[in-house]
Amino acid sequence: MTLIDDILSGFVDRYADQALEDQGLFTLCNIYGAYVGEVFRQVVGGDWEFRQEDDQEIVMVVFQDKSFAFTGICYERLAIDNTLSVHKYLLQAIKNCQS
Repeated sequence: MTLIDDILSGFVDRYADQALEDQGLFTLCNIYGAYVGEVFRQVVGGDWEFRQEDDQEIVMVVFQDKSFAFTGICYERLAIDNTLSVHKYLLQAIKNCQS
């Protein structure tokens, strides 16, 4: 799963001029966020939930009383802080649901 972090970093390194364009960023975050969310659902369970807030669609995986924004962590990794780890976020989300 650390491969996701490497892929996101590599994409920015290789396509820096295109990677952070609105549509490209949106697409990448949805693709990889959906993949990580499906890994979570396979391990823990949960359902996809789509919310509309301030003209934005928020996509989350909801498990019991917890929700996880896997597309959001991918966005933060790409656009805000490349030191964030999608892998660590996933591991922590799983741990939070198994305790």
